Amino acid sequence: MKSHLKYYRKRAGLSQEQLASKTKFSVSTVASMENGRRDGSVDTIISMASFFGVTVDELLFGPNDSDSTTYKKTEEVS
Repeated sequence: MKSHLKYYRKRAGLSQEQLASKTKFSVSTVASMENGRRDGSVDTIISMASFFGVTVDELLFGPNDSDSTTYKKTEEVS
């Protein structure tokens, strides 16, 4: 999930600190999930997906087909 969370966070124009503040998770939780050091709990994943307005599948496995071109370009830049 690490790169997908980072993708949606960056697409929303948020820093890790801003995302943590808006979702009430700690900055270390956000950073650890993005870096793959920690998997989020089911509740955390559902909360994050809801916050970004995406499905849990999209958060875990990447954007749907309509976003895939933008996603690939963003990943190449990161």
